[in-house]
Amino acid sequence: MKTINYIRSAREGSIVLGLSAVTASLLLSVPALAANWYGVVKEDRVVTVTATGSVESKSEHNIGVPPSDSWRLRLDWLVEEGTRVNKGQRIFSIESSSQQRDLDELQGRLQVMESQVEAQKEKNLQDIESEKLSRANLESESIKATRKANVPAGTIPGIEYKKLIEQERLANTLYQRALTRQSMSERSRELQKAALDREIKRVEGNLEQRKKEMASFTVRAPINGLAIIGTNWEGQKLESGSRVGPGWPVVTVVDDKNILVRGTVHEQWAAKLAVGQRAIVETDALVGSKLMGTVASVGNTVRRKSQRSPTMVLDFTVEFDEDYSHVLDLNMNVHVTIEVDTLVDAIAVPKDALVYREGRPGVITKQAWTPVELGSSASEGYFIVLDGLEVGQKVKLL
Repeated sequence: MKTINYIRSAREGSIVLGLSAVTASLLLSVPALAANWYGVVKEDRVVTVTATGSVESKSEHNIGVPPSDSWRLRLDWLVEEGTRVNKGQRIFSIESSSQQRDLDELQGRLQVMESQVEAQKEKNLQDIESEKLSRANLESESIKATRKANVPAGTIPGIEYKKLIEQERLANTLYQRALTRQSMSERSRELQKAALDREIKRVEGNLEQRKKEMASFTVRAPINGLAIIGTNWEGQKLESGSRVGPGWPVVTVVDDKNILVRGTVHEQWAAKLAVGQRAIVETDALVGSKLMGTVASVGNTVRRKSQRSPTMVLDFTVEFDEDYSHVLDLNMNVHVTIEVDTLVDAIAVPKDALVYREGRPGVITKQAWTPVELGSSASEGYFIVLDGLEVGQKVKLL
């Protein structure tokens, strides 16, 4: 009896479990069945545009080789790729031995000319004193000759008187020549001094230029950020010892703490895009995360996507509502969904409901496959239906 009771109990238990399993299966199948059909309704739909983009810095500075008279320069020191640098920190320096030689030569020439100036001053003082003494003597002789000749003509015999007159004329002539020579000497000294001053200023200018050039050969970061090393003519990364020329880009300092998204949309959406529209940024590296932002800029005209692609696109940028620099890396590829419009009382179906036949879009209703006319707009995960469906109908989800 115990055995029979045990078996019965077991059978009764199995029946209960079986009924429970069926019930559970039915209960689970109802929502599953309901989930396979979508009820058509009218509601406001946000129209979105999807695009691709990449994370970039809002601020970056390209720093090249400073101006120089030399076209073949050499990097003496270069910061390592990816180093985080602070504003004012040295990022590279140019080898300056030839500039130092020029600097030493100019300083030597300047010292020589300054010595010449001092020597010329001393000589000028001596010449001035000598000329002053000579003029004083000639002036004295002129006065004496004039005084001797200033007597009545009959007082002194004719021949002697004529001699006095000639001596007066000669003394006055020599004195006047001395005065003229004084003016010419002063002018000559002024010209010599001016020429030497001009030469000194020219050398001083060259010297100052060389000093500035040498100072500019130590280049420092203009902002805080990451140092990205440039490449040479062959596309290889620069390094210490690399040959470069004036203006050649050596380091780009990128502010990776101040980021945005730069992307493109197909030209068909160009007229829809506008500054201030809301945007959702997603990336494969952060599955399920939606980073909110706003369209910050829109290009003026469409352009070719690339030289090899005929596709026309419009550029745009998105700025984030919050700081996401701790989760987003520079150059990371992202997906962008932009809310470009809102349709009032629109009918839309999920993208999983569309079935194409002979190139025409349609949906499967309770009756059969029904063709529909789709609008040019789409809402996130849904397609707007202009004609072919009515409110209350159900369409199958595939």
